[in-house]
Order: sequence, then C-alpha cells, then structure tokens
Amino acid sequence: MHLLFPKPALFLARHGQTQWNQSGLLQGQLDSQLTAAGRQQSRQLALQLATAEIDQVVCSDLNRAKQTAAICAGLLDCPIQIDAGLNEQNFGDWQGLSIDWLIKNTGYQAAACAPNGESNIEVANRMQHTVSTILKRYSGQNILLIGHGTALKHYFTEYLTGFDLAKAVPENGQVYKFSYCRRVHNLIRIKKMSGQAA
Repeated sequence: MHLLFPKPALFLARHGQTQWNQSGLLQGQLDSQLTAAGRQQSRQLALQLATAEIDQVVCSDLNRAKQTAAICAGLLDCPIQIDAGLNEQNFGDWQGLSIDWLIKNTGYQAAACAPNGESNIEVANRMQHTVSTILKRYSGQNILLIGHGTALKHYFTEYLTGFDLAKAVPENGQVYKFSYCRRVHNLIRIKKMSGQAA
C-alpha cells in the first residue's frame, strides 16, 4: 500500500547503531563501524520505506552514514549521493571520549560549543543550507537523507518550529517524514515513523 501523501516527500533518518554508540563514546566527525544491530536497523529503515517510492538517498560522508545508506539504497533500488554538509557536529577536543565522563567532568550537556569544535548554531545553519540545496537539486522527488543524531537535533530545534522531540537526539535508525513545496522548499512535518532504539 502506498503512503497517503503525494510527492514530494523528504525523509530524515539517523544512521544505524555503531560500535561507539554501543560503547558510549562521543563520535562527532570521527567514525566507527555499524554493529549487527545497526545493520538490522538499517534494513528495518528500508523496510519502513518500501512503499514510499524513494527516488534518491543522500548521506553524510562519514562511514556509518554511508554504510546505512548502502543498505537502504540496495533494498530500495535507488542511487546514493554523498554530501558532507550532512556530517555530524564536530565536537573538537571531546571526540572519542566517554559520554558519561564528559557529563560528569565537563559542561557537555549545556555547552553550545565543544573546545575547538563546531557550535550548535553553526551545525544547525550548515544543515539548513544543505537540506535546502538538496531539496532544490532533487525537486519533486522523494528523498531519504541519512544523517546524525546531534546534527539533526540542532537542525530540528532551530528550523522546525514546534517540533515536539526537538530536544532529544533521534534514536539510531529513527526516521521522520516531511512534505515540502516544490517552489518554496519549506518543510512541513507529517509525523515520526517508528524506529529501533540503539
């Protein structure tokens, strides 16, 4: 059965679980491989979108997003485009450290910017520019963007007014679907789709 809204639609998803997600390490723009659970989450993501008539998958250039995209694109039979504008927030000196340690010993939870990192507003603006460019490039198509938890969180918070989960990082494999105007390229949230937690 096809989705109950016409083209064009945008789907924003977080990559599947990684080894560092499982270990509680802050990845940022460093990388680790998908776990078996992460690969399953990626397959489940594709299955959720099996009737969505996805025309194009776009992902960040970090391996965890590319691995997730490859699984999805293979099952959905559509091409992949890589765009570094979708990369995770750069957490500077905090990358690779334990999140629990950061919470106990730094201002991690309240900080607007990690030491030598990218600020929350910088990543939100980067995401806004990237998403807008992608919508114009593939105007009229159904698009799946595969990105990262914190980058998506700040994008939602800054640019999607009234987003009810804006303060929570999306779970691994979680996807949100939106409609957008072909000419204006504004996003209208339709609903959150179910996803498997990390």
